[in-house]
Amino acid sequence: MQKAINSISKKEYFKDVIFLSTRTIERGLTHQDLLDELSKGLSAQKTRNQKILEDKLFDYNLDSLMRELELDALQKH
Repeated sequence: MQKAINSISKKEYFKDVIFLSTRTIERGLTHQDLLDELSKGLSAQKTRNQKILEDKLFDYNLDSLMRELELDALQKH
């Protein structure tokens, strides 16, 4: 069992972790406050993920366009 745990990367282990801007240990949260914090963290995570995906899509499209332009330039010569 321990070997299986050690074989998981830190990134994989924490992939489902939602960042909370408030630590529950330092300040007690009501149930509703906890839900609000989770919602804020989830919303922020969604925004970050969307930005990353948009950047990757832009980079992919830019690379594809550059390859097409290079192929067109080679075919014209």
